[in-house]
This record gives sequence, structure tokens and C-alpha cells, in this order.
Amino acid sequence: MEWPEQSPDLNPIENLWGDFKVRFHKRFVDMFDHPSKNLEARYQYGEVVQDVWCNQGMEIVDALVKSMPKRCQLVIEAEGRWIKY
Repeated sequence: MEWPEQSPDLNPIENLWGDFKVRFHKRFVDMFDHPSKNLEARYQYGEVVQDVWCNQGMEIVDALVKSMPKRCQLVIEAEGRWIKY
């Protein structure tokens, strides 16, 4: 199977991860002055990760799912090459 070199990643989880990282970073900065490797801090980081993920909300997921037909059409029009999305 031929695969274009600049083929876009159409996996919507990539966009979800980007949103997650922004929201996690904001919560992290609000809670902690600086990163720490001590055991208590690691437990707190884990709690923040779980809280941010569980409170993600379905709005972004719905928007990503609804955007897929348009993304796929743009990739078809670009003959499998990279698209600006």
C-alpha cells in the first residue's frame, strides 16, 4: 500500500490530547509553584490528571466527531497530503 509522506493524522484523539494538555497545565500551574518528584506530589499530579480527564466534557469530543467528514473530504481533495486543520 502506498502512503503519502505528508499524510495527515486523522485520529481525533490527537486534538483531544492537545486540549487535555492545555487544561492540565493550567490546573498544574494554579496548584503548584514548581514540579516536584516527591511521592506526595506525584500522587497529587495523578489526581489532577484523572480529574482533568474525567471532566473533559463531551463538547470537544462531539465537535471532533462532527469535523471528521470535512477533514476526510479535505484529505481526499489534497490527494492524501497534509491539510491545514
